[in-house]
Amino acid sequence: KDPEVLKAIDDMEEKMRDIGISAYSVVDGIKRINLGRIPERSLLLDNIYPILIKQGMAFVDEKYSKTLISLNVPSGLSIDEYTALVQRINEIIDSTNIPDGHIYHVTGATAINVAINNILFEQQIRSLFISLLFVFAALIIIFRSSLYALLTMIPIGFVLVWEPGILVTLDISLSVITIVIASIIVGTGIDYGIHITQRMREELRYGLKKREAVKKAIEKTGLSLVEAALTTVAGLLAVYFVNVPALQSFVKVIIAMILLSLVGAVFILPAFYRLKMVK
Repeated sequence: KDPEVLKAIDDMEEKMRDIGISAYSVVDGIKRINLGRIPERSLLLDNIYPILIKQGMAFVDEKYSKTLISLNVPSGLSIDEYTALVQRINEIIDSTNIPDGHIYHVTGATAINVAINNILFEQQIRSLFISLLFVFAALIIIFRSSLYALLTMIPIGFVLVWEPGILVTLDISLSVITIVIASIIVGTGIDYGIHITQRMREELRYGLKKREAVKKAIEKTGLSLVEAALTTVAGLLAVYFVNVPALQSFVKVIIAMILLSLVGAVFILPAFYRLKMVK
């Protein structure tokens, strides 16, 4: 019931509105009843609060020591924009001085989604690193060569570098669903490079020179890899036609990255095998 507290809340709400946030609290109810002003004396508040409580718009506890402030954020923003918005809201909260009181940071669906996204992003970087490490170790065991293992992973590196560009090109924001795609493509996209490497090594064992071995590897496996990629894409297209926007975004990115994995294995990987250091 302290007018100074109400004024501090009112000032904070105005700052929220300046950044495009719709805010409502007990202060707005008081101003609506009191001709747009906050009473200077607590005595007037004693007459206003019963009216607000009767209307169900008081947003205060029985002791008038706690209150809620309702915030509505714009819809349709990207996760990065929501993250920046939540951060700005919390900065406004931190800069607000409540006499003999305290304001907690914003909560709700948007703030929770931002927090989950931040956690997932941190975990995704870790899981991506671990998946690359395990794939690299498995390739070393298979090929008995760290060089061939590293070269086989070049198409995956090519795709991962292009992932942000794919998201921007397709106008897809980073989300809980799209953030896991990188780890998925490590497992699905590495196959194309493995086939090329294995076939080339077999041709080298048959006595062909390196240039001819690379050529034979592409001739014998290229078409099969294209067919495999297209059948995978065809299967994913069935999911795309499910009318769920989040799944559609996921499928579009996965398809683009699978096709890039194919391009990397068929066109980029052979170029590296032509290097003199590869025997």
